[in-house]
Amino acid sequence: MKSLNLENQFPASTWLDVLNTEYPVTGAIVIGAGTGQGPWVEWLAQREIRPIWLWEGEEKQFQHLQKNVSLNNGWHLHKGIVVSDDEVSSHFYQASNPWESGLLEPTQLKSVWPNLYSTYTEPVNDGVTLKDLFQASSSAVNWLVIDCLPAALLLKNAKNEIDQLDMAVVRVLLQDEPVSASVAQVDLIMQGAGMRRLQLLPERHPSLAYAIYVRDHAGKRSAQDHEIKQLNLQLLHTKNEMKSLTEEYALKLASIKSQIQQQEIQQLKEECAKQTLTLSKIETLNETARNKQQSSIEQIIASLEKLNHQNDINDLISKIISEQEKQYQLVEKVQAAIGEQSRQQEQRHKEWPNVLKRELINRLGNTVRQIESFITIQSYLTTGEGIAGFHGWPISADIGLFLLEKIKEQQYDAIIEFGSGTSTLLMAKALKALNINNSNDSKRIITFEHHEDYFLRTQRQLSIHNVDNLVELCLTPIKEWSDTTGDYFYYDCAANIKQLAQVLHGEKKKILVLVDGPPGDTCAHARYPVATFLIDLTKQHEIHWVLDDAYRPEEMESAKLWIDLWNQNGISFVDEFIKNEKGMFYLITNS
Repeated sequence: MKSLNLENQFPASTWLDVLNTEYPVTGAIVIGAGTGQGPWVEWLAQREIRPIWLWEGEEKQFQHLQKNVSLNNGWHLHKGIVVSDDEVSSHFYQASNPWESGLLEPTQLKSVWPNLYSTYTEPVNDGVTLKDLFQASSSAVNWLVIDCLPAALLLKNAKNEIDQLDMAVVRVLLQDEPVSASVAQVDLIMQGAGMRRLQLLPERHPSLAYAIYVRDHAGKRSAQDHEIKQLNLQLLHTKNEMKSLTEEYALKLASIKSQIQQQEIQQLKEECAKQTLTLSKIETLNETARNKQQSSIEQIIASLEKLNHQNDINDLISKIISEQEKQYQLVEKVQAAIGEQSRQQEQRHKEWPNVLKRELINRLGNTVRQIESFITIQSYLTTGEGIAGFHGWPISADIGLFLLEKIKEQQYDAIIEFGSGTSTLLMAKALKALNINNSNDSKRIITFEHHEDYFLRTQRQLSIHNVDNLVELCLTPIKEWSDTTGDYFYYDCAANIKQLAQVLHGEKKKILVLVDGPPGDTCAHARYPVATFLIDLTKQHEIHWVLDDAYRPEEMESAKLWIDLWNQNGISFVDEFIKNEKGMFYLITNS
């Protein structure tokens, strides 16, 4: 795969705002509109841009699109599959991940999604081409979004249509295979039609991105272009600083490893020296014993030659026996010493790997804490604020970033959190930074915590950062609870949930539910009951569920119990497993 530089210092909406200033939208086509909740459709809706033509080929996605997008004057929804402008027959592949359904056979994406497979395949008999789309819309179309793979297949014979465009956003693969989906192939087609690639916006998967193309007007410069260049220079400077810091800590880590290896070698040398000394002492003892035995024998022979009386001979025999017993005792002591020395040596060899492992883990953990502390200090020096401690028991930095993106993207009407801590403060600060407030007097976030020390710690942090007005922090004990699936221990939060349901009653709302408690050792499937406590809200509203620690089998079994409950109540859902430090299960329920 070719190395491409992904510099996504701004969210997609910022890029679209700047491009709309330079190339105002007179009409737009979105291919692969999905459920209508992606960044492109939402941006067009928020800016009230028209006319817009939305195309989606997957049946379930199109049904959600009809529900989520109101047909404003000038907005048009079409269900259809866009194909290449040639005579080669096409097939539509329904993938196990509905977001990757399309004309590309799922096995061609194994390098990106190893577990992706096709659930069924159907021939495309009534597909439309890019030329058909432009003829069905109007000549006013100057923006195009292709949010599906493979884009090169759709664009290869559409030069006349591309000539009408001022801007295009295309989903691409950063690797070279398959060619029909690669950014290199799309670059060739767009450059041939007078478009140049302005930027690559990364997706969460490192092999996928969105390429932004604009009409290449020679010599045209604007204030926005100058600002973008300045920001890119600032980012480059910051990246260089971070690269230097990373290299510095890499050297420190290498030094630590080297020190540990040197210590291990030194210990082995010392043990070998001790062993050699012990063997030398044992050899000396054996030699002494042999000398004494030989001397005794010689004395006995000399004495026998001199003695003629039986009594003297008996006394001499007794002395010989006594001396022999002493020799035996000495040999037993030497053997015992050798055995003890061997046991001690064997025990030390067994303990060395664990000692070295603990030392390495402690030092690596300290290195991570130093990096986090450095980043926090930078944040304090830059903005006067900072949040540290994402490594260990609190949420990881990757799930923290995921929550921030979802809060900005979805503009949730309410957030329900089970288990307080760093995540509580992070989401509250995000609401404050994004200026997201309720129209009523209720607080935006409700958090349940059973541990008083964590409750007080979170309460103090919210007050210090002046965001306690956004969070209803509830100290709720753990109590016994049961249903047909078994007996559990869970938060005593039923009254609070009922009160929240009354506040949200009315039109359909969007709710974020973060499940990071109670601890896994509370009981078997400790995080299952949350689905039953929120079943009434699930039937009335759209809920986005985030389950942390999903690498643990216990958490995934709880999620399966959720799904069984939703199936019993006729609640539809989509789910996605996201690989990060601790694993995350992301589900969306829709009544």
